[in-house]
Amino acid sequence: MPDSRTATASRRRRTGRGPGSTCYADPRHTEPGQINRLFGGRGAYFDDPSGHNMEIMTVPYVRP
Repeated sequence: MPDSRTATASRRRRTGRGPGSTCYADPRHTEPGQINRLFGGRGAYFDDPSGHNMEIMTVPYVRP
């Protein structure tokens, strides 16, 4: 997801207009309110309304 869309998704999440109200820097949800900066990008995890762990990221983990 490009940086511009990640910023929009994060803003919606913070204002309660998107899924999940808390983001985490890690998939185990041990770092609330933080984002990760892996692989030179930004990423965050959150629960969707059904309770599934979702991730948004600006740089893919695997490169072609």
